[in-house]
Amino acid sequence: MMVSRKQSSASPSPLLAALVCTLVVVASPSAGASQIGAGRDFGLGVTLGAPSGVSMKIFLAGQHALDIAVGVGFFGGASFDAHVDYHFYTKPLLRHSHFDLPLYVGVGGRFNFWFEDGDRHYWGGKSKSGRVGVGVRVPVGVAFHFNKVPVDFFLEIVPGLGVVPGVGVHLDGAIGARYFF
Repeated sequence: MMVSRKQSSASPSPLLAALVCTLVVVASPSAGASQIGAGRDFGLGVTLGAPSGVSMKIFLAGQHALDIAVGVGFFGGASFDAHVDYHFYTKPLLRHSHFDLPLYVGVGGRFNFWFEDGDRHYWGGKSKSGRVGVGVRVPVGVAFHFNKVPVDFFLEIVPGLGVVPGVGVHLDGAIGARYFF
């Protein structure tokens, strides 16, 4: 049985097409420069999720930022919840004249103080095993940076590891908005 050359080379592989599209997106020039992280480095706003409360972001240089949040947590029991994360921003997934859409990844620490006794299985602890929780967070998120207004919106998913009162894995998430000064 003979195979025609036209049939065997008719279309490029999907992997090659994806690679070309990725290179075009990454190499394309910016349509606008966001004020966030370039002149307006400090953002203050709200976050809903883990925790629900006040969110702050401080851009250190270019693609590097600190994310700080304090508020109340509800997963694993009612608690005071605080975290500090280091974020690294990738090139924007999408650039438009009105907004940028960068992805970020990070690592940080988390502190919880539970208001009530209860089961801490969420943190790997046994029932009524203390009121203090300490853990590690690994946030992965996307930010929506406006180019003309110093405001951003974010959505993140945060896998984590609780180390006190016991060792356990957890998954958190949050949405929020900040105004940059």
